[in-house]
Amino acid sequence: MRRDELAALGIQLPVLPAIALGPLPGPPGWAARLARIGLDVAASGAAEDTAETLAAARAAAPHLPLKALVADAGVLDGAPPLIVETAGDVPAGHYRLGPDEDVVAAVDGADPGVEDPNEVAR
Repeated sequence: MRRDELAALGIQLPVLPAIALGPLPGPPGWAARLARIGLDVAASGAAEDTAETLAAARAAAPHLPLKALVADAGVLDGAPPLIVETAGDVPAGHYRLGPDEDVVAAVDGADPGVEDPNEVAR
């Protein structure tokens, strides 16, 4: 992530922020749960965010930066700065987090086919 661009938008994150990417299971409403478990960025968990899911996520975790997952960038019009998970472009004032970004993915340590997450962190 380009920290200087995030800071210019007023989005402050730790050096290695914990973010849930993609949609999360079940209905939207994940922001408070993500905040409780210690993630650094809140998200609704919706497969595609709307103005309503974003407003609910911001209300549930107002102290955290918010990530949106949108297909229609028009949903972002007038919204405060967001981290937007998309392969496409985003309007000025938002930060794009796309599949071409460098990320460290958390893995399930019980799966013998993947690296030990503690080794990955080290």
